[in-house]
Amino acid sequence: MNSINLTSILVAAFILLLGGYVYSAQPRNRLQTTYFLLSVALFGWLACLGFRIALPFELRELALNWTLIPVVLVPFLLYLVVRQVVGISENLSPFFRILNSLCIGFFLVVTVSCEAVEIREPAKFSYKATWKYHTLIMYSAVYILWSIGLMGKGITRSRGMNRVRSFLLLLGASIGLVGSILCVYVFPLLGIFVAQYSAIGLGISAVLWAVAILHYDAFEIKDKLLAGESVPFLTRYSNIPVMGLYSFLDPSEYRIKSLKQKAFLVHRVILQNHMLLLGTEWDDTLRAKIIAKRFGNYLK
Repeated sequence: MNSINLTSILVAAFILLLGGYVYSAQPRNRLQTTYFLLSVALFGWLACLGFRIALPFELRELALNWTLIPVVLVPFLLYLVVRQVVGISENLSPFFRILNSLCIGFFLVVTVSCEAVEIREPAKFSYKATWKYHTLIMYSAVYILWSIGLMGKGITRSRGMNRVRSFLLLLGASIGLVGSILCVYVFPLLGIFVAQYSAIGLGISAVLWAVAILHYDAFEIKDKLLAGESVPFLTRYSNIPVMGLYSFLDPSEYRIKSLKQKAFLVHRVILQNHMLLLGTEWDDTLRAKIIAKRFGNYLK
């Protein structure tokens, strides 16, 4: 597959599958839908980066511009994901909706009509950015900075899982989006055209964002795991690292939640022992074995 960029294509497919995986988790909420739409937009961008090298030279300026179509949607979709994760419930104002729709519509027209960039060397996909492209980057940067501000606010002012989820979002944004800005904007200004390498960072970002979205309550998920209930694969294997991050970012809240969880377990054990004591003739040793068998996962 020398005619395409395999890394971009594989990461694009991975992000799309991950978005579908998060969307399919039950019970489904609006946040999962928004994340799926973000995944589709990232998939479209990275897939275009992967396949465009296979196009003939006369179509490469078209490919350069059309690759930016999904990019137009990414900043706003990320902003919506961040709003929902940090718990902002207020609806967007009508003025904001209209203004944002006009901006998105303008940039879609610019990219579809091939007015964002002008190709210089089709073989290398080197290009000259127009003022409209710079405006698109500024629009994206505003949303990214705005989203980072919300994530930072979530880390410093929220408690518990909201702080953990905000940190995971910020870490993902730092790895993926900052790297993407460098690859698609800063480096091209220096004559270095490596947009395809943004795929690696975005793949890592997608995983971190998915973990943040699926981990609505680390302690509740831990209870489900110990009880043998069905838990999504990614949530199951990320729970231990998330619990460790929880204890680091908010140790006081972690201790309170952990104590409540242990107290609830002790209550269940005492209640079970009481029921066996009243309903059977079993001695202490046999009752202890029955209780240990039932709560064995909790006692590991």
